[in-house]
Amino acid sequence: MSIPETGLIRRFALIYLGCAIVLSVILFTVARYDDHARLAQLAASELRYVGVARVRAEKDFEPAEGDIHIIANMDDLRQYVENGDPLHREKVEQYFMLLAQGRQHYYQIRYLDADGREKIRINFKDGKGVVVPREELQDKSAYYYFHDAKQLVRNKIYVSPLDLNVEHDRVEIPYRPVVRFAAPVFDSAGHKRGLVVLNYIADEMLKHFHEAMLSSEAGSGMLLNSEGYWLSSPNPRDEWGFMLGKPDRTFGHDYPEAWRRISTTDTGTLLTARGLFTFATAHPLLDDAHAFPGSPGWTVTGGESHSGLGYNWKIVSFIPTAALSAGAFYNKPVGRVLIVSAYLLLALVILGIVLVAAKQKKAEEAIRLMALLLELAPGPVMRIDRSGTICLANTASKHLYGIDEVEGMSIFSAIPALAREEFEDMFGAAEKIVQVEEKLGDANYFFVLKSGPKRKYVFAYGTDISLIKLLEEQVRHAQKMEVVGQLASGVAHDFNTLLGVILGYSEMLRETLPEDSVNRANIEAIMNAGGRAKALVIQLMDFSRLGTTEQETISLASLLQDSISLLKPSLPEWISIRQDIQENTGMIEANAMQIGQVIMNLCMNAADAIGDTAGELRISLMETEVDDSMASAHMVEPGTYLQLSIADNGSGMDEATMQHLFEPFFTTKDIGSGTGLGLAVVHGIIKSHGGFVTVESEPGTGSSFHVYLPKVMESQVRNGD
Repeated sequence: MSIPETGLIRRFALIYLGCAIVLSVILFTVARYDDHARLAQLAASELRYVGVARVRAEKDFEPAEGDIHIIANMDDLRQYVENGDPLHREKVEQYFMLLAQGRQHYYQIRYLDADGREKIRINFKDGKGVVVPREELQDKSAYYYFHDAKQLVRNKIYVSPLDLNVEHDRVEIPYRPVVRFAAPVFDSAGHKRGLVVLNYIADEMLKHFHEAMLSSEAGSGMLLNSEGYWLSSPNPRDEWGFMLGKPDRTFGHDYPEAWRRISTTDTGTLLTARGLFTFATAHPLLDDAHAFPGSPGWTVTGGESHSGLGYNWKIVSFIPTAALSAGAFYNKPVGRVLIVSAYLLLALVILGIVLVAAKQKKAEEAIRLMALLLELAPGPVMRIDRSGTICLANTASKHLYGIDEVEGMSIFSAIPALAREEFEDMFGAAEKIVQVEEKLGDANYFFVLKSGPKRKYVFAYGTDISLIKLLEEQVRHAQKMEVVGQLASGVAHDFNTLLGVILGYSEMLRETLPEDSVNRANIEAIMNAGGRAKALVIQLMDFSRLGTTEQETISLASLLQDSISLLKPSLPEWISIRQDIQENTGMIEANAMQIGQVIMNLCMNAADAIGDTAGELRISLMETEVDDSMASAHMVEPGTYLQLSIADNGSGMDEATMQHLFEPFFTTKDIGSGTGLGLAVVHGIIKSHGGFVTVESEPGTGSSFHVYLPKVMESQVRNGD
C-alpha cells in the first residue's frame, strides 16, 4: 500500500470517528428522551389501571357492610334471641333467604349464639337459599373468626382475611375464596347474645379485579394481602400459599427489593433492574370495621384488633425489563435498520469528502467540505476556542440566534446555562463531554459539547427538544388528572355513604309526621338538599370513572339533532340557535349517553356566557383531517375526524382563564352556581374516545369550542370492526 493511500485511509478514519461520535451522541440523546417519555406514559397508564382495580375492589365490599349492620339490628332477630319465639325465628329465616337470593354472593348467612352454636343458617346453592335443618347445625366455637368477632362492641364489624373456605378442617375443592363479615347481636337490655356471620363469596370481586387489569400493558395484575401472599396472580400456583402450606410463596420472597417499597407506600411506581412495578393500596373497610389477624393457615394472636385502615390489599402491575426494552425504537427491526443506515450513509458522505480532499490536495478544501457536512445538520453546530469565542458556526446557528455573524460571539452568551468552570475543564488532558439544556426564545434546545482533538477546540452540537418537552408536560397533566380522578372517586365514595344514611333516616322520619306538619316540610327540605348533594356526588363519580363505559357505532349528526331538540325548550327566548350540520359526515365509535352529555354541557355553558342579552348559539358539524403535527400536539392518531363546533357571542375569556379551563373544580361562575367539573368531564370523555378539544376565545367576542372525534371508516362499519 502506498503512502498516499495510507494517508487517505487515516484521514477517512479520523473524520468518520469524530462524526460517528456526534451521530452517536445525537442518537443517544433521542433514545434517552424516547425512553423517558415512553416510561412516563406507560407508568401513567398503568397507574390508571391499578387505580380502577383498587376502586372496584373497595366498592365490592359496600353491600356486605350495609347488610351486616341491618341484620345485627333487626327487631325480629332481637326478639328471637330474647325469647326464642318460633314466629320471629321464621321471619329471620325468611329475611336471610331473601337476602341470599337477592345478593347472590353470600355462601352462608348464620346466627351464632354466645357459645358459638349455630342457631340459624341459610346456605346459598344452585341459585337459591336453603334453610339448614336444626339437627345439621354445627358448633363454630373453635373457629378463629368466632373468637375474634365476639370481642366487638355494638355497631362494630369484624372482617376476616380473604382466604379459602374450609369445610371439616380441610380447604374446600374447588377453591372458594371467602371473606367473613360478623357483627355482635344485643338484646334489649344491652347484653351481647351472639353473632351474625355472612360468608361473602369473593369470586365476583376477583372477576372485577381481572377485568380492570385485562387491558393494561402487563395484561394482568397481582392482588396481594398485607403479608405479601398472592390472592390473585398470573401464575395460579403462586396463589393462597398461606392456606396451602407454602409459606415461602410470597411476593416479598420473589421480589424483595420491590416489596420493601410497595409494602410501605400507598401508591406509586418503581423501576428496578427486573422491570416496572406499578402499585396501589386498596382499603376495602369502613372506619367502623375491624380486622383481626388469623385464618385457618395463620396463627391467631390473642384478641388484639386492628382498625379498618390497617386492613389492606396491594394491587400490583409488573412489566418485565424485556417487555419495556422491546418497545424502544432502537430494539425494533425498523429502528435498527435506520440506525445502521445512518452510520453507512455517514461513512459514504465522509468517504466522498475525503476523496474530494485528496484530489484537491488542500487541507483547506477538506475543512470546507467538512463545514458543508455540518451545514446539513438541522441544529446548530459551533466550534469554540479556549477563550470561549465561537470561531466557526453553521447556518442553523445563525438562524437560531437571528444574526448573520455568529463567529466572534461568546459561547456563554449563546448558551447562558453553560458553567464557565465546566467549559474550562474541557481543555484538560482527558476528553470530556458536557450536556446543557437551554431555553432560547420559545424553543428548548439540548446542547452537547465535546472536547476536540488535541484539546484545541470545543465542538457544540444542538438539537431542538421543544416537542419532547411538550410531550413531557402532557404526560404530567395526564398524571395530575388521574390523581384528581382518584381523589374524586374516594371523596364521592365516602360522601355517598353518608348521604345514603342522611336520606334514609330523613325519609323514615318524614313518614312518622302528619302531612300538614311544619316539621314534615322541614324534613322534605333536608331531603331536597340531600338530593342535590347526591347529584354532585354522581357528577364526581362520573368524572372518576371516565373511559369505563361501553361504546358502539353511532351517527354523530343524528345524536346532535336529537340533543338540539332536547335543548331548545330549556333555552331563554332571547337566545337563537344557528345550525350548520352536514348530515353525511359518517359514524363514530362512542358512548351515546356520554357524547350527549358533552353536547348539552357545552351548549348550556354557551347559554350562560350569553347571559340575559340577545345572543346566538352556533352549532356546526363537519368532516376534517388531522395532520401529523396537530395529532402529535394532542397525543392522538392522525386521520379523518368529525369536528363538532359550539360557539357563542357571549362575554368570552382571557388567556389566563383558558389555561385552567379543563382543570377539575375550576369555575368562573359565582360561588354556589357551579361545581367546576363540567369541562373537566367533557375533556375526560373526549380523551377516552380518542379525540381532543380546542378552544378559541377573546374577552367580549365570545367563545368557540371545537370537539374532534375519530371517524369510523365505512369498511370498518361493514366488517363490524
